Amino acid sequence: YAGQVLLRQAIVSIVAALLCATAGLGLIQMRIAMVDGFNQALAAEMTDQAPSYAEARRLRGQYQKMLERQQLIEALDARRSTTVLLLNDVAESMPQDIYLVRIEEDGVVFRIEGRASDAGAIARFLERLAGSAYLKDLALGEVKTQEPESIAPYLVSLAGKVRSSND
Repeated sequence: YAGQVLLRQAIVSIVAALLCATAGLGLIQMRIAMVDGFNQALAAEMTDQAPSYAEARRLRGQYQKMLERQQLIEALDARRSTTVLLLNDVAESMPQDIYLVRIEEDGVVFRIEGRASDAGAIARFLERLAGSAYLKDLALGEVKTQEPESIAPYLVSLAGKVRSSND
């Protein structure tokens, strides 16, 4: 009788072990199937997103180019408005005894040539223009007397540097 009990227990143990192994195998296969499904879904989503990513990179490059353009345009615009403001300062600084023959400004260097009726007018003009917020290193170039009998016998030249927005 003891041999039969032992045999039954062995068979039950083997069957229980086979059932556990089968259940474990089923769980493992189910888990593998879930991971495969996740990997397929992830691969499909990556394939779907690849054009979007490429488009985003292209748009980012475009954005960078547009920023560079904007900075260039702002720099040119700042220079243009500086020129207008500088000419306004010249107009406000000019005494009635001076008239201008030539104005030259290239964003860096500023030069004026004109005629004056007396040396005091030249000094007033230089003094007033030196107060401009848009000029630096303003200096009197030369003063010549030509045609002493004329209304404006003095030829005068001034030169300076245009003050940039980051000075």
